[in-house]
Amino acid sequence: SSITIQDAITYLLSFTALLSYIPLYFIFDRFYILYPDVAVHKLNLETNIDWFLASFKNLDVRFGYISPFVQMNCIPLFLLLLFFGILTYKWNKKAFAAFVLFVVLIIASFSNAKTADGFDWVFMPMSRMYLGIPIMLYLFLCIEKIELRKSYVIVLFIPVLFTGCKLYNIKESIVKNTQVDRWDGVLCLTLEKCLRNIDYYRKYCKSIGVNHLIISNGNWTYCIVSYGGPAVHHDYPRVEVLDGDRRYWIKNYRRSDVFNTFMLLAGTEKLEKVILPSDSFKVIRIDDYGLYLVTGNKLSKKRFAQKFPEIERLAKSK
Repeated sequence: SSITIQDAITYLLSFTALLSYIPLYFIFDRFYILYPDVAVHKLNLETNIDWFLASFKNLDVRFGYISPFVQMNCIPLFLLLLFFGILTYKWNKKAFAAFVLFVVLIIASFSNAKTADGFDWVFMPMSRMYLGIPIMLYLFLCIEKIELRKSYVIVLFIPVLFTGCKLYNIKESIVKNTQVDRWDGVLCLTLEKCLRNIDYYRKYCKSIGVNHLIISNGNWTYCIVSYGGPAVHHDYPRVEVLDGDRRYWIKNYRRSDVFNTFMLLAGTEKLEKVILPSDSFKVIRIDDYGLYLVTGNKLSKKRFAQKFPEIERLAKSK
């Protein structure tokens, strides 16, 4: 059979779309390959059967927030996929083959560690890895011309039913997803508590006369204080996260320099029990929540960031 003009346009557009990956690779991916320290979180693309089995045991969480009508239940989504499979089989055999390949790719993705990056929580759900599923289903609907006059009842009924289900469960959903002090990738706190923590460490730094605060990733307030402090107070001490600060200009600020004295907010209040003379710095305990004054430091900021986590782990074990 001959190739029509429409087929030629389709192939041309597909080929152009594939070629567009080359400039996108150089604009985005290659930059992080050349400068890996810019990336805050390392990308884990480990693939094995263990991840695959773990996904199958936890499908409700994997698809928890994209499954229609109810949350944390994958059955409605599977029924929807089955429905689209039947539709595409009746409409267009090529579309059905594409749909089968689409489902196979979803199943294959279960073996990748990245799909397990998340929690049973709306602010960092595992299902964000599958946000493309509803979009793909919409695209499959475009294959066949749908007469709205014949199906308007269904088109209107589905949104009404969906909205009713959401409104019926809204109170339970809000309570679940706004638990104060929950920390699953994202910390949920009241504004009052955030400001209280920010002001607390600002006060201590000013009273001691030290304008440099380093916060360990092991301290639960590190996101609040490091990013919120300078945003709330223009005169906030220079504050940075010990490892993986999201502000690259802060992360690289005088990395090779040695800061003799600075405030340290650790993830434990037992540091003084494990600090040795060979550690090249001393600590003075300021409060019972992990705040210390570091003196006599002989380590560069980069070296301190490398060495301190092991000291902190040792202190937590005491």
